[in-house]
Amino acid sequence: MPHGKIEELCLKAVEAAELKDGFVLVDELGDFSVRYRVSGMLEDVKRLVSARSRLRMAVLDALHEGGVEIVSPNFMNQRPLPDGKRMIPPRPKRAEDSGQSVSPESLVFDKADEAASIESLNQRLGEVNERILELEEAARNADDDGKEAAEKRVQDAKLRKERLEAFIAARHEKLEKKD
Repeated sequence: MPHGKIEELCLKAVEAAELKDGFVLVDELGDFSVRYRVSGMLEDVKRLVSARSRLRMAVLDALHEGGVEIVSPNFMNQRPLPDGKRMIPPRPKRAEDSGQSVSPESLVFDKADEAASIESLNQRLGEVNERILELEEAARNADDDGKEAAEKRVQDAKLRKERLEAFIAARHEKLEKKD
C-alpha cells in the first residue's frame, strides 16, 4: 500500500485519539517491513500513558478500516503472481510534490519562531517610543519656524507606533490560534 495512504490513515488516528498537530514519519525500512512513527501534540501531559494507548488503538482501528493488512515481519506468506507481475506498486503523487506536506520540525518550531518575531517587533516598538520622546522634546524646543515641521514628525512617528502595535496584536492573535 502506498505510504501516502498509510499516512492519511494514521493522521485520522491522531484525530481520533484527540491529539493536535499530528504528523507521520517513515522511521525505518526493514527487510520485510516499514516502520512508521505517528505523533501528535498532547495538551495534558499527565495523561501520557493513556494517550499513547489511545493513539495505538486508533492506529490499529484506522489501518484495519482502511484495509491495511498488519502482520508480524516474521510472518511468511507466499502469493503466486502472474508472469510479468511485479510487487512494486505504482508511485503515487507525493504530498511534497504538491506543496501540501508540513514537516514535523515546522510544527514544533513555528511557535518559537513566531514568538521570537514578536519579541523583535516589541523591541522595535520600544525604539519607536524612544524616538517619539526625542521628537516631542525637539518640538518643544523648536523655534516658531520649525515648530510645525517638528510636530509633524511627532505625529508621523505616533502613526508608525499605532501601525506597529496593530501588527504586533495581529501576530499575537495568530500565535494564539496555533495553540
